[in-house]
Amino acid sequence: MVATFVSLWLIGNKVRAGFLVGVLANVFWFGYGFLSHSIANMLASCVVAGLQYRGWHKWGAEAEAN
Repeated sequence: MVATFVSLWLIGNKVRAGFLVGVLANVFWFGYGFLSHSIANMLASCVVAGLQYRGWHKWGAEAEAN
């Protein structure tokens, strides 16, 4: 949960690394879902990690365009 909060704080401060911290946070959330046998949690973690990865790439493409 701490990594999730750090990720949101970094992205809110326009620090691109926040997306990578978010992917890491979702790896931990996936592990929690696995240990608690929550398929929904594991699926949500994969989706959110994918969105974080997408944000990382889109932010990089915008920076290169500028």
